[in-house]
Amino acid sequence: MGKELKTGDLRVKSIVDNIEDEDGFVEEDIHSERVIKLIDRITDIDRRNEAIRRKLREKGTGEEERKDLEAKLAKNNKNIAKTCREINLSKKRVQRMVSKLKDFTAEADAADAKSASSV
Repeated sequence: MGKELKTGDLRVKSIVDNIEDEDGFVEEDIHSERVIKLIDRITDIDRRNEAIRRKLREKGTGEEERKDLEAKLAKNNKNIAKTCREINLSKKRVQRMVSKLKDFTAEADAADAKSASSV
């Protein structure tokens, strides 16, 4: 979404709820900048999470370090959720995201099942 907002392929009013003022006027530039900054923050946190996940997958990570990494991951995930709430995504956009997540989960489950059956 961030890329699409930056390029103008997506308008902020199509993803955010309640951005009109009292007169029904929408200052899209202001809201676009705000949403882009929030999405960039989420992207940055997600990159840090990916580095933590890689570290957790490494062999030789001690129990204490693993606990610290898992705590950082949980804290980052809470920050992502908080930042998503600040964006104030529309219900329609949230439903699309949930649908995609369900599809990804189903694909991952199918891949796990296939991998387990071949062992």
